[in-house]
Amino acid sequence: MLDYGDMTRVAVLFSGGRDSTLAALRTWRAGRLMDLLMFESGLGVGSDLRDYRIRELERAWGGESFNARLIRTHGLVRRVCFVDLVEDIERDRRQLILLGEFLSLLGSAIYYCRRHTIQTLVFGAVQYQDYLPEQQSQALVRFAQFAERYGISLETPVSSAVSELSVKLELAEAGLLPKSLEGYSVLADVDDSPPIDVVLAYIERKFPIIESYLDAQQIFPIGES
Repeated sequence: MLDYGDMTRVAVLFSGGRDSTLAALRTWRAGRLMDLLMFESGLGVGSDLRDYRIRELERAWGGESFNARLIRTHGLVRRVCFVDLVEDIERDRRQLILLGEFLSLLGSAIYYCRRHTIQTLVFGAVQYQDYLPEQQSQALVRFAQFAERYGISLETPVSSAVSELSVKLELAEAGLLPKSLEGYSVLADVDDSPPIDVVLAYIERKFPIIESYLDAQQIFPIGES
């Protein structure tokens, strides 16, 4: 267990992919100690690639720079993504399971941050992937507002990245493998790019589920109990 002392401690949503690795790299360069939060939701395969990335970062930065934490979110993913799946598809005219998975990860990360007195959560959203529901700018605003209710600031330190190539080059220059060492979602090839009004409506429908989960864990919005 790391002794953080008085140094700033942040949590990073970490998949092992290029973007989350670059977010961790920039956070490390800022002198902040990190908890790299990795997730198992039941929707992905190939997590051994992520484990390779962790070993690479340990060699590059030293094991004292971060903690790697694995969080299992199967139950919350089921509640958010699948309990009302038929109704969701009928309403949205598409499936948004991967957006629901991200909301589950966000809720789990908020729980982790509150339990470990962490006030900053880092997300590797990038401009060149803003076609993904969870990386659209208006969705990011809602995620940040939701996290703020629980006293947590959501940061996106690589949001200005305009191309995959720019991310690859910065990783390579730092001596890190510019490959995407992350698990593969079984739904990645069937997801689509929904309009923002559909994305926001889905988020608003699912936030109460995340709130209920946090309430059950005795995690309440700041100023409420």
